[in-house]
Amino acid sequence: MRLLSRRLFQLGAGLPALSAPLLCQTSCTAPPPEPATFWLLGGGAGAVEAYAEDREIDVPEWNTDVPLPQFVRWASDDLKAFYLEARMQQVPAASFQELNGWLWTETALSNLLRAVRDRMRAQGDPKLDAIAFGIAR
Repeated sequence: MRLLSRRLFQLGAGLPALSAPLLCQTSCTAPPPEPATFWLLGGGAGAVEAYAEDREIDVPEWNTDVPLPQFVRWASDDLKAFYLEARMQQVPAASFQELNGWLWTETALSNLLRAVRDRMRAQGDPKLDAIAFGIAR
């Protein structure tokens, strides 16, 4: 699952605001990516992967006042939005059904989200079941 971050960078190449600053070495005319984009590609994806693999999550952006499963849900939502926005740039005429089908059948993210869902469901806690349902049905 650790290849997801590399895949996110490849997918990001479909977004004009991301591709130029990440690829050029000297002068770029495109605006730099927002800090949230870098968090998503590193910390956000890393936090979700770590949760799925039952590893310790060391992400400075995680406010520990927020329960870890809720933080993972929010990070998962951010990743889904990133993927779908990139895909909409690549295939502007795609319908919602096509985008959703692509996300859940052709991406590494879908396997990661299902692993997170399964880990949450395995706890037998109805609150975690509800969060898991929001991550992957």
